[in-house]
Amino acid sequence: TTLCTSTLRPMARAAASTAKVAAFSMGPSENFKAAKTRFGTMRYRTFGSVDTAAPRILFIHGLGSSSQTARPPEEQLATAGFLVPDLLGHGDSARPADPEAYRMRSQAEAIVNVLEAEPTTGELFLIAHSYAR
Repeated sequence: TTLCTSTLRPMARAAASTAKVAAFSMGPSENFKAAKTRFGTMRYRTFGSVDTAAPRILFIHGLGSSSQTARPPEEQLATAGFLVPDLLGHGDSARPADPEAYRMRSQAEAIVNVLEAEPTTGELFLIAHSYAR
């Protein structure tokens, strides 16, 4: 099953939790941030444009990977914003003991928390890599 914007938009409207964000910078074009989810903290990275009207590209890594697999092309950083989360149980995100946290729906809810923390009026594009089912 592919997670797409048609799935994320209704979930964003229905999301029960309010995302809380903490940011710390690791250079001029990359920021490391965290959003609260019902299963713990989901870490994510942002790159590129901070203009809320600019297009956003959400990159979701595959199983056994992390946000480190996404490196946006330098020439696109000025025109688009990139959101690259570490899924729960991956990278620097929380590793919940509750198996429910690893279901696709729970991961999608956590991604909605990231999207709520990074508001945009521009288009949202999704790139997902190998979330097997």
